[in-house]
Amino acid sequence: MNYLNSINNSISSSNSMNSTIQRRELSGDRDIHLSDFQHRLQQQRVEQQQRAEQREQQEQQQREQQQQREEQQQRVVQRAQQRAQQQQRAQQQVEQNESDHDHNHVSYDTIQIATTLIPFCTIIDPKNEICPISQIQFEEIDCIMQIKHCKHNFNPYSLFRWLDSNSTCPMCRYNLNLYSNNNNNHHHRHHSDYEISESESESEFD
Repeated sequence: MNYLNSINNSISSSNSMNSTIQRRELSGDRDIHLSDFQHRLQQQRVEQQQRAEQREQQEQQQREQQQQREEQQQRVVQRAQQRAQQQQRAQQQVEQNESDHDHNHVSYDTIQIATTLIPFCTIIDPKNEICPISQIQFEEIDCIMQIKHCKHNFNPYSLFRWLDSNSTCPMCRYNLNLYSNNNNNHHHRHHSDYEISESESESEFD
């Protein structure tokens, strides 16, 4: 009887030990599964954070690239504007030079129309007795060049040299081209009047 009891107790102890072992194994499995789950969760969080950082870096790069493109476009526009301004200034300079050249240029025909060569001794009450260009005193026997409009007197050679690069009287700055234009208009009107009178005369004879 005692033997049977001892066997039963041994079996009960063995079963208890097996149950304990099973519980420990189950608990260990749960711990392992929980640890794996926590590890995977942590890894997912790290991966999400890495993806978020990558997206942020990509967006930052895109913003920087966009900013660089905009700055490059602005530089292109600025260079184009600068080239346009330079071309405009160059064109204005050319036009100004042409205008200055036209304004300062006096043709030989204009000089002939706007001036006259006369003996100095024939001038009554001359406006000037010294050539303002050469600073030479006129003699009675000198042949001088006089500008018709202002009556200023000059040494012919000196005045011709002056009019190579100027179109005005050295003393009063009167533009000889104005005298030439006015004189041409006067001759044109005189010529027209002459033609009209001539045609009227012919009609009278008819």
